[in-house]
Amino acid sequence: MLTPKHVGFEPTVKPIAQDLTRTKQLLTEAGFPNGMDMVLNSPQGRYVRDREVAEAVAGQLTKAGIRTTLRVHEWGNYLNNMVYVHKAGPVYLIGWGAGGTYDAEGVYDPLFRSGKINTNYYNADLDGMNDEAKQSMDPKRRLELFHRINHIVVDDAAAMPLYQQIDLYGVTRRLVWKARGDERIKGYDMAIR
Repeated sequence: MLTPKHVGFEPTVKPIAQDLTRTKQLLTEAGFPNGMDMVLNSPQGRYVRDREVAEAVAGQLTKAGIRTTLRVHEWGNYLNNMVYVHKAGPVYLIGWGAGGTYDAEGVYDPLFRSGKINTNYYNADLDGMNDEAKQSMDPKRRLELFHRINHIVVDDAAAMPLYQQIDLYGVTRRLVWKARGDERIKGYDMAIR
């Protein structure tokens, strides 16, 4: 869930490998020997090629035995009437930036701390570690807690990180400006020639 620039990034944590045989076995063990049906909700027009990304995910899930119907939505409606009111799930596409600070707290607190507007996940251990990390002034302790959270998020499959999107900007030659690494666009960083 974190980029290598984030405080809390742990390079030893690897994403879950795709294993169609194991997925089908787990579906059978869960009582779905013939697969199952589900809906994947996605915005359209918010992220670069978001519909195409969602179509690819739906195709991969279907290959694994999870027959997936894709429903795309206009961004404002999707965010306000589905994501923020917890009606987009159980599986939906959403993006998240660097969190503004390149600190794991900016990702884990809004996305995985129970009770938050963007959270559909509950893990009491993660909540406790997250709360402690937010209050700790000890950088080593915070890093230890974030590393433990990294493992929980992967082990619980709390999210399925797909890729890190590179920001694209179009500007006129009249503008003196350099894109920021934290994805923020601030007028005071700009000047007109």
